[in-house]
Amino acid sequence: MINVFISHNYKDKPMARKIAKELDKYGIKVWIDESEIRLGDSLIEKIRDGLDHMDFLIALISENSVHSEWVKKELDIAMNKEIDGKKVIAIPILVGKCELPGFLKGKLYADMSTSRKYNENIPVLIRRFDINEIVDDKNEFTEYKLSAAQVIEKLENTKNENETIEFIESFGYSERTLFYRDTFIQAINKLLEDVKISTDLLVSLIEMCRYCPNDAVIKLSFTQLLNRSDEQILQSTINVLRETKSLKIQQKKILKILKECKDDDLEGCIWDYFISVQLDIDVAKKLWEFIQENLKANHSNKIIMCMCKLSSQLSDDSIFEEWYALWLEGDEKKKRDIVNCMCQYGFESEGIYLVSPKLRDNVRDVLFNSFGESDTDNANLMIALLTGAGNLIESNVEIWDKLKGLDEYSILLTLEILRDEYNIAYIFNSIEDIEALKDFVKSPNRNIKKVALEVIAEISLKESLEVIKTESDFSIQYYNAGSLLYTLLKESSVKEYKDLFEKVKEKIENGYCSQVDRNLICYGDYLLGNIDLDNMLVNLQIKGENIGRQYDIERKSKLLIEKLEDLLEQGDATAKKKICELIKAAKA
Repeated sequence: MINVFISHNYKDKPMARKIAKELDKYGIKVWIDESEIRLGDSLIEKIRDGLDHMDFLIALISENSVHSEWVKKELDIAMNKEIDGKKVIAIPILVGKCELPGFLKGKLYADMSTSRKYNENIPVLIRRFDINEIVDDKNEFTEYKLSAAQVIEKLENTKNENETIEFIESFGYSERTLFYRDTFIQAINKLLEDVKISTDLLVSLIEMCRYCPNDAVIKLSFTQLLNRSDEQILQSTINVLRETKSLKIQQKKILKILKECKDDDLEGCIWDYFISVQLDIDVAKKLWEFIQENLKANHSNKIIMCMCKLSSQLSDDSIFEEWYALWLEGDEKKKRDIVNCMCQYGFESEGIYLVSPKLRDNVRDVLFNSFGESDTDNANLMIALLTGAGNLIESNVEIWDKLKGLDEYSILLTLEILRDEYNIAYIFNSIEDIEALKDFVKSPNRNIKKVALEVIAEISLKESLEVIKTESDFSIQYYNAGSLLYTLLKESSVKEYKDLFEKVKEKIENGYCSQVDRNLICYGDYLLGNIDLDNMLVNLQIKGENIGRQYDIERKSKLLIEKLEDLLEQGDATAKKKICELIKAAKA
């Protein structure tokens, strides 16, 4: 099965869903954040897992995405895999009017910026995956060319439920065949209409729907299942719907079940559903009204989680008013739970924007006064304030000052979370953040010193070099030498950092040293006057099979190519020929 990761900005989500639905028809497994990330999942870990298992990455290019650091990082990873595997992985798709980023200008892209262009180019995209027709396996599974009536008859003649399930599995339990044909869909729906069908068999049929493509699942009559009173059947149905997020038409029905629900397990299942899916706006409003009616009687963590999630979707001050009232009434544990729920679900990347100045001050005070002994809670609070506080916080300086007053474990955990490239994209936008981080580089704690410098490097490579140059007590042994070498060549004058270059060179040569690193060292020596052009050309032996696996290998290779191209104007005819061969080898 082909695995495709769709990289996009949240503003281009409708187009991402549209393309995902189209690819799904052809048996292509599509990774899109809203369908793969569930309640309690680590956002970063899930995205990395999706990228690790991708065969292709589709990058939706628009004015929204070209400025998105998140999309850039995902593309970086894809293009690294291209270099590593020597095959095309990144597929740019233009979905809005914008200039293609420099690193994609050499790639052929599909223009889907209008409806007409989408219809013209979607078949081109499908053909790129060597798939020409919707998967139905008509030729491969001729023994199952049965009508719906024949399938039903076969099912009715089976002796027991186990035999029934075996037949269903043999008919089409694989990812390539299950439910792709209308006849089988009709047969299953016919079974679902049978009020006499046992709960166990019905639950088995429902669970099989997890393996269906979304467009096929839509054909299944979930409305009938939601009309059944059996709690087990309802729970199984809702669990499947939670993983099939396109079925928004069912959300009103599930909300009705919630209002009438008397079963604690089923109620918990329903709350999990609303927390994990993208809600229809009308359902979201009605859900909030229901929460308001029931908060006083029952304000479990799941209800509060759902309430916090709705805060970013509905942008309603009344949600925060209720949240604040709950916090005021709660004991110490309840207050901590309420704050944690808001940090997890209430703050989105877009931020929150409260209209009422008084309410804004109250919420800010709650957050700032919620820091305690737990380093995990403190780190989550700090990240929430930095990433999603919106107009709650006028300046990040206030947050950095708060962090300085926390214990070492809380500081270290916060910085480790910030170090992640995905968080960096959402947090840092001014020089004040770098200056605040420089204070942590001066910490007597070596781990804090190291991680703080790595965070600075993620924001500005050049700033990290300046820190290393000025901080005499900072040892090179605590730094990623390969990354630092790349920085020295790309972001600064090597001669200015000659001593630092020699230290980095020594560390790389004495430790793990990839072919790219060797080539970069060689070029640095040439710039410093340690070797001449002819010797550099002799030493520069680019062999793709010897290049080690590392995150920034593609960036380093690209830098080397750029530097080699600069040398073309300096050498004689013989040197130019050799340089052209090296450039060709590097690009391969």
